[in-house]
Amino acid sequence: MIRVHEGEWGSLGSVKEWTYVIEGKVETFKEKFYIDEEKKEVHLTALEGSTVLELYKSYKIIYQLFDKEGTTIVIIIIVYEKRNKDVPPPHKYMNFGKSLIKDIDASLVSA
Repeated sequence: MIRVHEGEWGSLGSVKEWTYVIEGKVETFKEKFYIDEEKKEVHLTALEGSTVLELYKSYKIIYQLFDKEGTTIVIIIIVYEKRNKDVPPPHKYMNFGKSLIKDIDASLVSA
């Protein structure tokens, strides 16, 4: 489920809160949305209240889009700072992001 807190859906600087289940646990991700048109990037920066910030001091997802031979390639980058050395890398969030992209792709292909 996604709720818009500030701004309009898809507008620059809008704030949304995602609620999702990952590894059997309900989590939230409150994010500020930004698009860098020149670099063809979408940035989602975690805000206070995000479950992910319990583990990481800072957390940002960057989706880079590239056109290649009539296909769009998406690269997912996660920029984060661990709260301490015992915190694992955010592999579960990367896997969730990849799954989300695959679902979007399947939906677009079948449309």
